[in-house]
Amino acid sequence: AQEAREQLEHAHRSLLDEIAQREQAQQKLQMLASFPEQNPDPVIELELDGRVTYANPVARERFPDLVPPNGRYLTPERFREIMRELREADRPQAIREVRIGSREYEEQMTRVADSDRARLYLRDITERKRAQEHLDFLAYYDSLTGLPNRLLYRDRLAQAVADAQRHGHLAATLLLDLDRFKLINDTLGHQRGYGLLQEVSDRLKTCVRNSDSVG
Repeated sequence: AQEAREQLEHAHRSLLDEIAQREQAQQKLQMLASFPEQNPDPVIELELDGRVTYANPVARERFPDLVPPNGRYLTPERFREIMRELREADRPQAIREVRIGSREYEEQMTRVADSDRARLYLRDITERKRAQEHLDFLAYYDSLTGLPNRLLYRDRLAQAVADAQRHGHLAATLLLDLDRFKLINDTLGHQRGYGLLQEVSDRLKTCVRNSDSVG
């Protein structure tokens, strides 16, 4: 009787373990199936004709025109061209940057195995692009006046001299100094001094041709 009870308990534990494993497997399947739905970025699936067959909630919210079954993300010709390039290059995916409306996206297109469908993941990189553009601006332009800084102005001056030597004409550079500028800062404050620099810069830009540089 004791051995029978032990066998029964063992069978019961095995059954519970099997049920628990099935539940875990089902949870994993549900998680994988719902992943695009939970993705914070737009996820879109396309058929070979460029027609959208699936769009997750974020994609439907941002791009309401893409809602299946009538929405199109790409023209059929462009989609077939991309798929052909992927097949010929034997690559599973293609990545490019695209602009949709006022936002910039990194578009990752992945072929769905054994089919003519593709899945698109669109990551919003607008803020990153703006930050990079701001850094690029600070690297070559003065943040107060918006004029080319010393680094960029020297480069433009070198190009102007090289162009003058190549074509046998003259090039000129003019150095301006603001008299008693320190007095303005000391008596009226630095904010007024900054305003004076901005006003002078704006006036100088109106005095030169488009081909000239003020730095």
